[in-house]
Amino acid sequence: MAAEHVFYGENSNGVGGDIQSATWIASRMVGMSGMGPEPLDLRGRVAKERLPEVEKELMERFERIGLRIMNRARVGSAMDSDPIGSVLGDPSKRSAAAQILGQAYLTAVCCIRANREAVAAVADALVELLDAAAPRAPVIDVLDESIWPKV
Repeated sequence: MAAEHVFYGENSNGVGGDIQSATWIASRMVGMSGMGPEPLDLRGRVAKERLPEVEKELMERFERIGLRIMNRARVGSAMDSDPIGSVLGDPSKRSAAAQILGQAYLTAVCCIRANREAVAAVADALVELLDAAAPRAPVIDVLDESIWPKV
């Protein structure tokens, strides 16, 4: 999702599974492992008297980003027997999970931005490799019993 935003300014529907997985992991971190977002180290960068206010503002920004990501995943509700849905149904746990997702997303965006040329070079190399391998579409004859897998 971060790479698509950095390179294209928008997302495709291909990130849906990643969003669902990330939401599931963040929810498990909070609900099953008692974890929370990373503490912010702003010492020496923000006046001591403003530190609580700035930390609160930043965590709210992380939470807003995380909630936008979570809302795309549409993971359960508190009424489900799903433990992740129960975690996300608790406002304080949902907030912590959203903050974790927001922090992870910002980290990913910054990583992609800092390494944009390298990421593009890897993508170009993969395209060249695929072109050189010359993959072809298979012939699928649904009436040919030999193509059906045994399940």
